[in-house]
Amino acid sequence: DNETRLTSINQHRSESIKTLKKRAAEMLQQSCSKYSTVEIGQNILVKIPDVDRGRLAPRNSLAVVLFEREDLYQLGSSTGVLEKLYARNEFQVHNSLISFTILL
Repeated sequence: DNETRLTSINQHRSESIKTLKKRAAEMLQQSCSKYSTVEIGQNILVKIPDVDRGRLAPRNSLAVVLFEREDLYQLGSSTGVLEKLYARNEFQVHNSLISFTILL
């Protein structure tokens, strides 16, 4: 009785793991189709969190992609290199005039 219960539990666990992996692959594919790839030197807009800005401060900041590592992007702006690495869904591609060489 106890062995059949354990076998049933293990079977449900393995089915759950398979389903989670399948769903993760679907989500990754959906994300890749939704967001285009970004090249180094491309201009982007980064949303500034409400906590970090004043009432009259801009909602977005203009930045440039400096490098990419494991689908995370290092960004730089006219004030310097931004501290954290950003995922592709955290910014928008923007056509503007910041140059990669200005940041160096």
